[in-house]
Parts: sequence; C-alpha cells; structure tokens
Amino acid sequence: MFKYRIYLFSLFLFFYQQAYGGDNPVINQVSLTTSVNKEVDNDLFKATLTISEQTEGGSLTSIYDKVNKSARKAFSIAKKYKGMYAVTRSNTTQPIDNRNKIEGWRNIYTIELTTKQRNDLADLAGELQSFMKLDGMYFLVSDEKRKKTEDELITKAIADFNHRASIITRAQKKKLYSLVQMNINTGNQAIRNSVTREQTFMSVKSSIPPPIEAGKQKITVSISGTVLLKD
Repeated sequence: MFKYRIYLFSLFLFFYQQAYGGDNPVINQVSLTTSVNKEVDNDLFKATLTISEQTEGGSLTSIYDKVNKSARKAFSIAKKYKGMYAVTRSNTTQPIDNRNKIEGWRNIYTIELTTKQRNDLADLAGELQSFMKLDGMYFLVSDEKRKKTEDELITKAIADFNHRASIITRAQKKKLYSLVQMNINTGNQAIRNSVTREQTFMSVKSSIPPPIEAGKQKITVSISGTVLLKD
C-alpha cells in the first residue's frame, strides 16, 4: 500500500511539473501561419468545340454520318499542328421533344484541344469554326510550371515561418524554439475565359482567329505550424 501511494504521488508530481513547469510543452507552444504567393503567366491553353446535327423524323444514321465525318475532319486538321492534343470530350444523342412527343434527334459531338502554343490554338480554333461552334476556352498553369513555382514558394514560406517564430521567441523572452509540427498547403484554380453556346455559329470557309489573352494566375503556398519556446 505504501509503495502504491509513493507511485501515485510520483505520478501526480510528474503531471504537475508538466502543467506548471517552466518547460511545459503545452503552455510554451505557439501556433502560427504564413503564406506567400506569386503571379505567373498561364502557359497551357484549352478550347472546346462542338459539332451538332439534328433530324426530325429522319434516320439517326444520317446525322451520325454527318457528325462523324466532321469529327474526323477536325482531328485531321488538328494533327497538322505540332504539340496540339485533340480528344473527344463527349458524344451524346438527345431527343427533340414537342409536348412529350419525340419528333427528332440531335447528336452533339464535343472535341477538346490542348496546347502550350497560344497562337496555334487561336489559328486552329478559327479554322475549325468553319464547321464547328466554339464553346469555350480556358487557360491554366501547366503542372511542370506549377510545381517549379510551388517549390520556390515553399522555400520562401518556410523562411518566413522561421522568421516569425524567431520574432515570437524574442518577444516572449525565450532563448530558442523547436518545431513541433508543420503543415504545407497549396491550392489553385484554373482561370477560365468562356464563350457561350449562344455565340453565332460561323459557317464560312475561313474564320478570323479568336484573340487570346491568357492572363496570369496567382499561386499560393501557406504554412501552418506549432513551435515550442524554450528558455
């Protein structure tokens, strides 16, 4: 029983020192956050274009043939541009209703173009608009450029985090600090420049290439963490 009481007293003393001692890891912990950002030029350019055919009471085969022929033509033209990636984004068939009665069908085929050459995208989009509709364009930072920029910002953010931790340490009249934990966060969204479906369909043999101003995007790295102040 006596040994048991000594054990309880020792346990109590340990927790008391942890709670009220000068090196208490809970009382002397400080949480702080910092963030750095940089604006970079968007260097990846995308566009979506649509082929649409419909029939009223006719055969679905006829509109499928027209759409497929136009799609093959679009892919063939896209191959002429080096570094241009053209893929099928969707291919859907929708009924044309009139008072809950199907009177025809509409086939919609959407192609997505991706490139790092802004002028090539403008030229190709202008060429394809002779038989397709430009649905939209959007611009973003490529994965390679984003990673390089984030690596640069992480270094700056950590330096800023340590600088602030040092300021807090001196303000609290402590001699030094040690890192308890650190969380590094990144998060960015693509900048979009949309062209609505209501844009007039161009049916001439050649179209003036649409102007492209890709703009910039702000990349941000934020750090949150906890440090332990020590005497």
